[in-house]
Amino acid sequence: MEEVFGDAEFGAFPGESFRFSVKRVEGVGYIRLEHKASKRCWTCEMTDVGAHALEGATLPPNTVLQYVATSLRDSTKQGIHLTRGEGDTVLQLEVLVKSDVANMTWAPIYVFPLTLEPQKAMSPTEQIKMLTTQVQELQQEVKTLKEQMKSVLAPAKNQQSPVQVATLPSPGFTIRRRPKDPPTQVPPVRGNANTPPTPSNANHTLEKIAEFKYREKKDSPGTLMRRHRRHICKVCSALRDHRRTFQTSHYCVACTERRGGLMVFLCNKVRPHDEGEYQNATCNQIWHTMWGNGERMPKTGVSSIRMRKKLKTSEQSKTALL
Repeated sequence: MEEVFGDAEFGAFPGESFRFSVKRVEGVGYIRLEHKASKRCWTCEMTDVGAHALEGATLPPNTVLQYVATSLRDSTKQGIHLTRGEGDTVLQLEVLVKSDVANMTWAPIYVFPLTLEPQKAMSPTEQIKMLTTQVQELQQEVKTLKEQMKSVLAPAKNQQSPVQVATLPSPGFTIRRRPKDPPTQVPPVRGNANTPPTPSNANHTLEKIAEFKYREKKDSPGTLMRRHRRHICKVCSALRDHRRTFQTSHYCVACTERRGGLMVFLCNKVRPHDEGEYQNATCNQIWHTMWGNGERMPKTGVSSIRMRKKLKTSEQSKTALL
């Protein structure tokens, strides 16, 4: 008889499950039960299967063992019982074997005592394998419980009545959005009757400072470091809001010449100004395009902006401040 194995549960062992195997090799029958959680095993080895029949039945051994395997697969049905002996060292398996002989139904009872196998010391590899198997079994049980929970909650969810949304009565008037305020017009600040007309922006280009090329400094190892001197940007100074202004080493040549040598330092990049109209424009674009080469500069911060002339060649060691 080929080996038959599977899972079984018994009413006398609630919440516990077993693995079983039934086989017959070279005239010797084997019934083995393994507890899934504790991994303890009980075995019944028999050479004479008929000796386990209470009524002296003489059914073929393979027929009896095949019926035992089938009953273990359907262990929840009547006809098979597992009882516990003292100290769990012996389990007794009772199986009702039904057979039709000469138009007669015969149902002898077979009793198989299963003895607890001594547990052997397991190697680390065997222990890891056993623990891995236990974890997989627990994961499968959790998955089964989740599916059962879904099947139970689905009908209850469908029976819930939809929530009725209360409708508010009409107030009797129409609520309209408040119109947005028109953009603030920047009033002209500079310019008088003697001010010459604003030149075109095409000739306004930025250049780096030529009079004071570098600021020299030695670092801790004694290496001489040079970098361009930097000055406060006019636009950043006008739009600052109690914060530190940005510095640059670029200036507008045309605006400087038009103001008689008063340096007009401008950033050639976008700065984080708060006003929305200035967010995507460089300081150079704000000064020339939006402020008309500085003639329409807003009032805010103008009092703190000073125009200073270029230092002469003899004064190259001094710093030009805005």
